[in-house]
Amino acid sequence: MKRLFLLIVTNFAVLAVLSITMQVLGIDRALAQLSYEHRTVLILHEFEDLEYKEIAKRMQCSIGTVMSRLSRARQALRKYLDGEETPSLRRVK
Repeated sequence: MKRLFLLIVTNFAVLAVLSITMQVLGIDRALAQLSYEHRTVLILHEFEDLEYKEIAKRMQCSIGTVMSRLSRARQALRKYLDGEETPSLRRVK
């Protein structure tokens, strides 16, 4: 009985790790599709927990630009992760 329980728990743990890994890979792929500017703003705000003012200072742009890039990056990631489309926030010169 103990072996069966351990087997079930082990299988459940493996499935949980695989699920988390797939989610992380999806986020990594989605982030890679964003432009440098959009990806950087998103990472600085969401992962580094920086305020708009500090991000604007580091990226040498206005706070409004930071807010716009963050909003567009979030929207593109949401669409990509929902399977709607590939993020298309690439810098065009």
